[in-house]
Amino acid sequence: MFCKIPLSQIDHIYNVLKNVKTQSKSVKVKYVIAKLLTEIEKELDILRQVAEPSEQFKQFEEERLQLLMKYAKRDEKGNIVYKDSAKNFVEIESEEGHQKLKELTEKYKDAIEERKKQLEQLRNTITTETMQIHLPKLSFDDLDPDLPQEVFNIFVKLDLIDENHDFED
Repeated sequence: MFCKIPLSQIDHIYNVLKNVKTQSKSVKVKYVIAKLLTEIEKELDILRQVAEPSEQFKQFEEERLQLLMKYAKRDEKGNIVYKDSAKNFVEIESEEGHQKLKELTEKYKDAIEERKKQLEQLRNTITTETMQIHLPKLSFDDLDPDLPQEVFNIFVKLDLIDENHDFED
């Protein structure tokens, strides 16, 4: 059977399956997990390739980081002061630093704009596209009682479990 996986979910599915601690006794379950991991790795590699910034943007980032290190505000111990607790934004100490960053941004204006477009297209692709994998259906007999709940949830979400199994009372 072919199952469709939204690209927006492959990273989560990959991380859950990659970190499965319990080894299934079922060859079929092992096969499904291995096949999912292999196919998702290929898809993630493709997404990484298309997300790669241009050489010009890489150059901009390198120069920007050098300016940030040079003009960053520092505390009494010499540590960089950040504007936020997540340490995403460096405080610039001088007007000269602000001016240099502005000049650099203007110099690489086209590369920055191209990168924004690239990332927007990537986000759009991830939110709208799916990947397709051919996998066998699993029966309840294939599933181990100690299969982690997250893995079971993935199998259900991907419609991999054959529910046409008669239960005995």
